This record gives sequence, structure tokens and C-alpha cells, in this order.
Amino acid sequence: MKLKTEHLPGIPVPVFFRRNRRARRIVVTTEHNCVKVSVPLWNSYSQARDFVVSIATKINSNIKELTAKGVDTQRDVNMRLARMPVEAKKLADRFVYLAKKYGFKYKKLTIRNQRTMWGSCSSSGNISINIALAELPGDLRDYVILHELVHTKHPNHSKRFWKELDKYTLISSKITDRKLRDYRITQWW
Repeated sequence: MKLKTEHLPGIPVPVFFRRNRRARRIVVTTEHNCVKVSVPLWNSYSQARDFVVSIATKINSNIKELTAKGVDTQRDVNMRLARMPVEAKKLADRFVYLAKKYGFKYKKLTIRNQRTMWGSCSSSGNISINIALAELPGDLRDYVILHELVHTKHPNHSKRFWKELDKYTLISSKITDRKLRDYRITQWW
């Protein structure tokens, strides 16, 4: 998808506009050093630009708050990158342990820096998990891993899927799934 970068009046950081065919509305994400705007296909860039300018006060407030907290400084990003091989190895080891413990079969494991998903499982049994899982509490990390492993048996989110997942988790999967929504995926680079 095409990416447009602009400097808008009243906003001190660059604004990145990206077309998103899955977006249902204009979504604005504020970070301390940029603003990301997801634009649905039926909205024009000028409509998205006008919307961003209309909420400039809120965006500036968010930027100040994030900067004050020191969220995602370049130092933080560099530290995450330095830890990545170690964290990836720990995730892979945990994944293999849980797969063996519960008797799951999978084809291939890939650890990626995904923006929106904690994990995924293809119909052929290839599983991808997000390196950002390393920053989750252990119970949530294991839940995501088990969630993807259960997809090797049930490739959808049917009642059978949730019932199977509940066999392997201490707390109800529905409750844990809601708890997981409180966490934001952090980009490692």
C-alpha cells in the first residue's frame, strides 16, 4: 500500500498516511515522534488530512504525554534490538516445550516483528509468533503460544476451538483473551 508523508500545520511531528483496504474508518495512532494514519479506500487523503488537522490539539496532547513518559525513545528501540536474538531463542524454546508437553504437531515456527498480531497459524500448520510476546507476562505469552498450537487442530474460532484451548490454560481462554487486549504490541525496530 502507498505511504504518504506530510508535515501538517499545528502538528510538530511528521504524519504518515497509509491506504488500508481493511480499514473501516480513519484511524490515527499517535507516537512521540510521528503520527500514523490508516486511510480506508473510500476516503481521500484530503479527507484524512482534514480529520487529522481537526484533532491536532488532541494529537499534540498525546505527543507531550508520550514524550514525558519517555515512551519508545531511540535508546529503547536499540535496547530491544540488542535483546532480540536472546528473546527469540527464549520464545522458540518455550514454544517447543509447550508443543511437546501437550503433543501438538506443527510444520514450521517463525518469529517475526508483526505490527498487529500476536501470532498466526496457516492452514498447512506453519506458525508465526510475534517477538513482542517476550514483553508479555508469562501466562499471556503461553496463552498466545497455546492459542496458535490449538489452531493446528481447529483452524477457526469455533466452540470446539475454545473448548480445546481451555484444556491447556489455567484461566478461561475468554477471560485471558480479554486480558490480552490490554496490552499493546511494541515494535522491535
